[in-house]
Amino acid sequence: MFCTLYCTPMSDTLQHVSWHLRHACPFRQGTAVDDFSKAFDATAELRFIDDVGAGDVFGDIVVTGVSYSSEGRWPSSGFRISDAVAPVGDLAAARRTCGQCPANAFPAGRMAGCCEFLSVDPGDPEMEAALRAAIHGGLADEFAAAFPRTDPLWYGLWISDPLSPAQLRLLPRLLPASITAGGTGLRQFRRACELAAEHGIEMRVHMPPPGHVDFGFETTFPHCPRCKRATGETWYGESNQMTTCKTCGQQFIPAATASSEECNFELSDLKERLSAEEYAAVSKAWQERHASEPDPMGQPFMW
Repeated sequence: MFCTLYCTPMSDTLQHVSWHLRHACPFRQGTAVDDFSKAFDATAELRFIDDVGAGDVFGDIVVTGVSYSSEGRWPSSGFRISDAVAPVGDLAAARRTCGQCPANAFPAGRMAGCCEFLSVDPGDPEMEAALRAAIHGGLADEFAAAFPRTDPLWYGLWISDPLSPAQLRLLPRLLPASITAGGTGLRQFRRACELAAEHGIEMRVHMPPPGHVDFGFETTFPHCPRCKRATGETWYGESNQMTTCKTCGQQFIPAATASSEECNFELSDLKERLSAEEYAAVSKAWQERHASEPDPMGQPFMW
């Protein structure tokens, strides 16, 4: 039996909101300035350096994934810190670059806070209650002028892309940092809105349609093309009749919004990045450092 952590997922996709500040830097060049996926990939290793913890850093090498089989476990994906920070020279220079960047919404000392996800369930009752409380607490007129009204309200916040200056000013007041839903990602987003408004930086946002990933295929469920709310129909869509979205009022044909296509998830193979000697040393050090941790392959394999 063989399994790799971070392997191809088999589940319904989360309707998280992706956002990024449209800002060029030594790490984000070309399409990485405008495209979220490119921006996220271009800066992901910088975030890993801060997030992965000392347990998976071995000198210049960061281990980001582990493979398991009946014969054991070993580091399978990772990168060199020196490669990740090469555009500016070294790690200290990378921290200075991000520390001085007007698009870095992370607290001081952390890198690459210019793009992230908001992992909030669109129907989360806590978030809906907080939004309604904020609106009824004195923001009703501003909200009506800035955002289309939807039910739940969360869907209406991400219809416009990029966010307008009025939306940037209003969102931090609508999304209190004390809300449990969204966690630290919500605080980072609020700060990003403030930075975008302060420095005149464009903020791009996107909520993906509902779907499912399974065995290398990504299926998109029938959904409203405007607010991305699922219709509740079967995966491939059966209705070819014009319908009206109950959330935002958009008219659309459900079957026309469903699709299924092959998708690939590529991992950074650590063996390909290191020499045989380097990989053997890192693998040995990883085994020794994690020797006391339980092996998931020793547990029943659940499907």
